[in-house]
Amino acid sequence: MRNPIRRIFVLSCLLFLSYSLSAFAQEPANAPPSFSMDVLSLITPLLIVIAAGVAALWWIKRRYAGVSGGDALRIRSVLAVGPRERIVLLETERQTLVIGVCATSMSTLAQWPTEPRASDAQASDTQL
Repeated sequence: MRNPIRRIFVLSCLLFLSYSLSAFAQEPANAPPSFSMDVLSLITPLLIVIAAGVAALWWIKRRYAGVSGGDALRIRSVLAVGPRERIVLLETERQTLVIGVCATSMSTLAQWPTEPRASDAQASDTQL
């Protein structure tokens, strides 16, 4: 359990479980339900659903973190030319692409070599 969110979630679940069990065990069988038990019975499922949603979002973020491509592919600009059509300017390390995107396909409209960035030029100068 390296993730602190997971630790907090497990700890809160254990605390709610222990509280609900202790409150249930102390209450006599013929006593009317208490206000705290009513609130707990309403809030506990809500907290479980919220925690499950947070855990699912965390898992999706962790699972698909490398899909975006990082610095290898950058979207420089997007131009909407219709309700479902776009023109996208992409930049890679070696070339710049203009891509037409519609609902059913993508096509390359133009491409040219990318000029080295100033930071890349300085790094290559220091290596010589």
